[in-house]
Amino acid sequence: MPNAKTGQAETLTVALAKQDEAGRHRVELDVSPAHLNRRLRAIGEWLVAWEMPHQVRIAREDDRARLRISFTDADHAHAFSMTFGSDGSSKPRRKSRGRTH
Repeated sequence: MPNAKTGQAETLTVALAKQDEAGRHRVELDVSPAHLNRRLRAIGEWLVAWEMPHQVRIAREDDRARLRISFTDADHAHAFSMTFGSDGSSKPRRKSRGRTH
C-alpha cells in the first residue's frame, strides 16, 4: 500500500534463509497480494532447503506485490528462476561506484 505522505510503495527487506549481503544477481517477480504469504512461504522453504545466501525486498502496492530476490551466485539465481519463474527482468545488478548525486 502506498505511503500516505510520499505516495511511494512500502518496501520491506527480509532474509527468508541465511542472511547475506545483497548479491549482484537479481530475480524479480510480481505476486498478487492475495497470494503473497503462500508464495513467500514456498520460496522461504526452498531457499532454506538449498541453503542459498540471498536477500529479498518486497514492495507492496494496492493491487500487486513485487519481490526482488538477490543472490551472490549466478547459478543460485538461475536455479531460483527455473523453480519460481521470473518476470523477464532477471539480471546482474550493477555495482555502485560510490558516487552520490
